[in-house]
Amino acid sequence: MYQKRASSYRWLLLGVMVLLGLSLLFVVGCDSTSSDDTTSTTTDSETSTNVDTNTDGDLVGPVWTLTQMAAKEEGADAAPIEEGITATIEFNADGTYHAQAPVNILNGTYTLDGGDKITINDGAMTRMIGIDDAVNAAEDAFVAHLTSVATYKVLADSLSLYDTDGILVLEFEK
Repeated sequence: MYQKRASSYRWLLLGVMVLLGLSLLFVVGCDSTSSDDTTSTTTDSETSTNVDTNTDGDLVGPVWTLTQMAAKEEGADAAPIEEGITATIEFNADGTYHAQAPVNILNGTYTLDGGDKITINDGAMTRMIGIDDAVNAAEDAFVAHLTSVATYKVLADSLSLYDTDGILVLEFEK
């Protein structure tokens, strides 16, 4: 009996350590620049490039908060997000993105192919389960829609992502 209980405590301790480690990675990966910064400078050994990252109409830079999402079923119209369900995404100038889905954290890459074309690639993702069926369904739909995106449109404080059929699947605001 004692060995069984000790084994359970070891697994619990391991789980807590993993969650703390993931939390630390999340905190370290967050950008700590103030919202007043509109220009970042990237310097390598020989060149310096200024990148304007926080202007209206720009995909890269701001943290986008999900406001509408189509259901997971093909052809479903986008609808407002249920209260209590949140998701965000941030596109970085180096071709990476960081997303907080309703439950899990995603990090991956994206490519822009002229004009409004975008490909969002699968990336690393935590694998936690939410305690609510609606949250889990929103999680599944959000992750599925990210990799189905083919085009995007940024208008002022709004980011719209469309699938290959031109159907709005995700909409965000700054």
